[in-house]
Order: sequence, then C-alpha cells, then structure tokens
Amino acid sequence: MSDQLIVAGFHRSGTSLVCRLLHRAGLFLGYDLMGAAFSNPYGHFEDIEVVKLHEQLLADNGRTWMVGEPFLPVIAESHWRGMERIIQRRNAEQRLWAFKDPRVCSFMMVWKH
Repeated sequence: MSDQLIVAGFHRSGTSLVCRLLHRAGLFLGYDLMGAAFSNPYGHFEDIEVVKLHEQLLADNGRTWMVGEPFLPVIAESHWRGMERIIQRRNAEQRLWAFKDPRVCSFMMVWKH
C-alpha cells in the first residue's frame, strides 16, 4: 500500500519551492519533471505526464490553464484510464509519492474519486 500527496496551489504561490524541498528530501514527484525556466530557475517540479493529462482534460472541456471560474469537467473514459495508469504505476513502485501541477486545482474532485 502506498500513500499519495497532491501539492495544489495556483501559479506563483510557492508550490515549486515546497516541491523542491520535498524532492531534495527524497519524495518521488514523477519520472520526467519539468525543468527550469526564466521564471523559475530552480525548476517547476511538475511531472510532465500529469501536466499533459491536465492540459488535455482542459482542452477537451474547452478550457485553458487560465480558468476564471469553477467548472465541472467532463472526463472521458480514456482520461479515467490514464489517471488510473498513473496511480497504479506509482503505487506499485513507490511507498510514498506526490505530484504537483497548478492545473490540479480544477481537478481535485476527479483525483479524489
């Protein structure tokens, strides 16, 4: 059995700093983490696989990361399977794992399900 942690927060709210510290302490945050950029020279610590899933979910719902109001996303079966694969793989390989993506604020109820 493994435990999971979702680091949720809007852009520029300090989540990269929190995840940098957690990652340096040994917490698994993903297989392919988003690297540094001008706006975040130490890295974003976002799992590319999770980011791509969230971006596709937003696009399929006619949204972008700049969601201005709450919305109830429609989740296709393929997205449910994608989320399930992410969870199962990490649960099988890690006792404790996490991911961080500002877009997750729009999908917390989906991940909880």
